[in-house]
Order: sequence, then C-alpha cells, then structure tokens
Amino acid sequence: MKTKISKYIISILFILIFIRISYLFLRNKIENKYELKYNDYLIKVEEKYEKSKTDNLDAYNYKILVDNAEYNFQIFDNLYKQEKNIKKIYYYDNSDYKCIYPIFKNKKQYIDIICTDSKEYNYYHNINDKSETLQEFAKNIKEYNENQYDNIKELEEIDNVKITKKFDTFGFMSNYKGFYDLKNKKNVQLFKKDIYNQTLNYFLDKYYIVADYNQTYEFDKLIIVDMTTGKQKEIICYPKISFDSYIQGEVNNELYLYDKKNKKQYKINPSKLSIEEIGNYEKGIKIYKNNEWTIEKSSNCSNNEILFENKYYTNMKDNTYEKIEKLGTELGYYYFYKLENETYKIYRSTIDNTEDKIYLFETKTINQIKYYKAEVYYIDNDELKKYSDTNGTEVIASFKELEFNNTIKFGVYKKS
Repeated sequence: MKTKISKYIISILFILIFIRISYLFLRNKIENKYELKYNDYLIKVEEKYEKSKTDNLDAYNYKILVDNAEYNFQIFDNLYKQEKNIKKIYYYDNSDYKCIYPIFKNKKQYIDIICTDSKEYNYYHNINDKSETLQEFAKNIKEYNENQYDNIKELEEIDNVKITKKFDTFGFMSNYKGFYDLKNKKNVQLFKKDIYNQTLNYFLDKYYIVADYNQTYEFDKLIIVDMTTGKQKEIICYPKISFDSYIQGEVNNELYLYDKKNKKQYKINPSKLSIEEIGNYEKGIKIYKNNEWTIEKSSNCSNNEILFENKYYTNMKDNTYEKIEKLGTELGYYYFYKLENETYKIYRSTIDNTEDKIYLFETKTINQIKYYKAEVYYIDNDELKKYSDTNGTEVIASFKELEFNNTIKFGVYKKS
C-alpha cells in the first residue's frame, strides 16, 4: 500500500515539474524589477523579455538605474527564459565618466562596460585610453575580459582577398568572375571573363542572386547560390531580360527587377526558383513605399530608377543624421548615421528609448549595411567589417576593389 502511495506521489511530482518547466519555456513575456547593491550604491534593474510576434528578435531588454543615470541595452539570447539574470553590477564614478558592467548568472560576457560622460554613451573599448582610473576599474573586474574586444585578427589570403581565419558565419562577397565564400575560404567562378559592372546582383536571405553575365545584351537565366550549402541553381527567364535593367528592392523575401528596355517588371522568389512578370507598359509598375503598394507609369521607371524603401526604413526624422534605420518591431534598435568631416559616426538606441544613444563605430561609407540582431556588417574603405556587442569592431575581409567599385556586394546569413 505504501509503495503504491509513494509511486502516486512521485508521479504527481513529475507532472507538476513538467507543467512548471513547460510554463517557463512556453511563456512569451517576462517582466521583473529588482535591486542590487555595489558598495554604497543602490542599483535598480528593470528586466523585460518579449517573444517577437513579427520577427525573430526575441530579446531581453534591460534598463539600469543608478546614481541619477540610466543605461539601456538588449541581449539577443532567450537565456532559457529565466528571471533576474543579472547577479551583480560593477559601478564606476568619477568627474569624467559614470560606468556600469553587468555580470550575468551564466557568466557570459554579452556587452562591454557602458559609460556616459553626460553628453553621450560609449563602450569602454572606444574610450579605454581616456582615463587611467577607468582603466584600473576595468582591470579590477575579474569577470571582465578586455581581450574580447581586441580587433586584430589573423587574415588568410585567398587570391586577391584577405579573409579572417575565424569567420564562422555564412557569407559571400562578389568579385568580377563570381564570388568569395568567406566561411569556407574559397573563390568560386561563375563567369568566363571579368565583369566589372555587375549591377544585377543581390543578396536576399540566404541566397545570392545574379544575372548570367556570360551572356551579352540580354539574359535568359538567373544564377541562385545558397550561402549555407554553396549549391548553385538556375531560374530560367522567358522571354529574355535586357541587361538594361535595375533591381528595385525586396519585399517579404522576394526581389523586384525592372527591365527598362522592355518596360516589364519581374518578381523573383529564390527559395521557390520562380520568376513572374507582374508589371508592364499596359498594367503599370508596382512601387513599394511607406509599407504600401502603388502603381507607377512604366515610362517614369524607365526614365528614372525608382527604388523601393529598404526593410529598415523608418519615418523618424532628425536633421542631425544623414540616415536613420530601424531593426525590429517590438524589440530591437534604431541606428543613427551622423556625418562629420567626411566620416560617418554610428549611434544606436533601443526602440523604446531613442533619447539615450550609444556610439558604436565610424566608417567612410554607408552604402551597404547589413544587420543581424545586435551585429552590423558594413564596408569601410577596402575592408568588410563587423560590429558586435560581444567583440566590438572586427575586420572580416580586405579587398582593394571594395574602395572603388560599389557594384561589389556582400551578404551574410545566420540560422536563427
């Protein structure tokens, strides 16, 4: 009898544990407020996890309040949906800077030391030569690894490009005969001769899409390369498309191309290996702007290149910045591009607090910008670079043609 009762109790316990674990993993929202102490300072933590309904930017959003200063950051890790993930916060205060450094329960270093001088926010790796006492503060944090932000990486030369040996993300960069596979350190040839002006090429999701430049004047196929496998496939184009065409943009992982000579618009779906004529002289040409479709005359699209707004477009206006882009919906970031002395300075804020911007990096051009969660990929002079909160700025590849030819494109892809 006792044995049966014991088995019954154990079964009930297992069921309760299963229900509890299921609840923890399946819940889509977490909100917590808690307090920590560092020396004589009381530090308030506001922690919010939210599973995005519209994109894959599931994240923890943190607001840290201490000594009349506020620090905002996000962690793109579901942390197994645990609560009160920060177990300790180091705090630094002198006449020049106030800084925090959070320690997470899982001991991962997600971000650098965050500092403010009352004018702007900065990560420590950008100002580590500004204050000896701040340097001492960083050295005395036993959990902090400053070497994580050492951006000097060993590069491996493959033909005319140098690629970092430790790049483990799926990534391609086009060249005059094909593309460089950055992860696998390969130069893949698609064309028989050098094509210096490849305007009909594009990276969309995990695919590289390029017209068959082995042909002249017009082409009857698009080459589709899967960045995750390197496999090449084709989309047959009938009737043929003129090389006097341009790419208008992307919407919902579909690419839109306009043939100026034949006054036809095409929708390309690389995952389905399909192409469809959706616009022409009679029907007009579809244009995507302000999250809406409108119809434009084909003659207008032939006389001027009418491009779609990119997927990071935001209607936020601020004359201080050359460009503002938004990544995410419920959670994510705004990126602010400020031009000073022919150099762009890039700042970032969380979506729910655009007042507190943190400086990230600078670059000479902002023609090609790619985002993945808290990572930014961009071209600076003749280098392809990556910014991340965990490592700062890193050089991925060096290719001298990048500085002179803006038809050289790059793409990166990470499985979510």
